[in-house]
Amino acid sequence: KEFMTYIHRYDDQKITIYTLENSNVRIYKGGTEIENDNLSSNLRKEYNLSDVEEETIRILSTENILITIQGENGNDFRPLISMDDEIYSPGNSQYGYILINSDAAGIEITESCSDNTSKTYYTKSEKGYIDNLSHQDILYKGSSCVYNVDGNYKIAGSSFADSNGYDSISYLPKNYFQKITPIPFETNY
Repeated sequence: KEFMTYIHRYDDQKITIYTLENSNVRIYKGGTEIENDNLSSNLRKEYNLSDVEEETIRILSTENILITIQGENGNDFRPLISMDDEIYSPGNSQYGYILINSDAAGIEITESCSDNTSKTYYTKSEKGYIDNLSHQDILYKGSSCVYNVDGNYKIAGSSFADSNGYDSISYLPKNYFQKITPIPFETNY
């Protein structure tokens, strides 16, 4: 299992991992391994990361895990989603990033959006992510887009700074979509 995210802001981040099975979990800052843990099943563990603003974070696990990440004071809280070859954005906020599990240059990532526009991006050597995505707007008003990568590569994505309060969101692969969402009748919001 592989997860990646770009840290757009906040030097200090907290990663929370919940293991569903016995797992070896490795955390990387850029290309450097900073944690290597053997975790038993049904365990919740927090990792406090420092000096990670404008860095990529990569997490590898041998088994199924759940992950969240957040900046200072809980800002930019989001779940991390397993990397996939196709991911969907709900509309990019002011800063969107697509990460790829390779440092190679020239890998093609395509963007197809709900306003019928499309664009092709190419990775740059040793960068590990693409920024300056199309349709950046406040409050996710921009078009929704799907991103694809070919070959044996996987991508992840997230947006930051929606303009009204420290929000962030992870992009999802299609297998997380559903057509029916049950809502309990007796719920307080």
